[in-house]
This record gives sequence, C-alpha cells and structure tokens, in this order.
Amino acid sequence: MIEFVAAFSQHDVDAMLNFTSDNVVWLSITGETISKETSDAESLRAAMGDYFSNRPASFSRIRQIQSSGPWVMTLEHAGRMVDGVFSGQCAYAMYQFDNDLIKSVWYFSAHTCEEPP
Repeated sequence: MIEFVAAFSQHDVDAMLNFTSDNVVWLSITGETISKETSDAESLRAAMGDYFSNRPASFSRIRQIQSSGPWVMTLEHAGRMVDGVFSGQCAYAMYQFDNDLIKSVWYFSAHTCEEPP
C-alpha cells in the first residue's frame, strides 16, 4: 500500500500497476454517487497518465492506515508540491487486496484536512 502511494507520488504508472491485479476496479464516491473510473489495469494506466499530464506537481501522502484481512483503509493527503510547499486536501480510500495485489479501490470525496501535514 505504501509502495503504491509512493509510486503515485513519483508519477510512476508502471510501478503503480505492479501492485494491482489485471482486473483492478477504481470507484469514486461522492455523496450518494458511485462512479466507476477504471475497470482494469490498462484503463487505470490511461487514467493515471491523463491525471499526471494535467497535474504535473501532484503528490500524495498517507496520513493514517488501518488494515483488516484483505482490506486496507487509508486517509491520504493528496495535492501538489510547489516551491517546496505541499498543499491539498484529504480523502479516505478503501483498498481490497487479493493475493497481495490491489483488486478494488473506493476513493471518497476530498475534504479539508483537520491538521497540517
């Protein structure tokens, strides 16, 4: 999990995919709406490529992590690093693992972090 987020922060999509199954599903949850962002590794590759192209200074840090069985819940502080200053918002994510690979991700809407990074 930590390695996946580190690969995200380095914009290394290939490294990110090393931690996911071929049929990884990414869902975004906003209020009562759930949107399927990706349905396999190749669509995740394309989505992350677009994301990094549009946000070249993006970065993420894990602020909290908890696991139980195949589930890992994180509180992530995602944003951008500009002139050595990190800004952004927090969001919860739930990851489901299968054979040590990320099988599913539920990413919840971002909110203002309660404390500085």
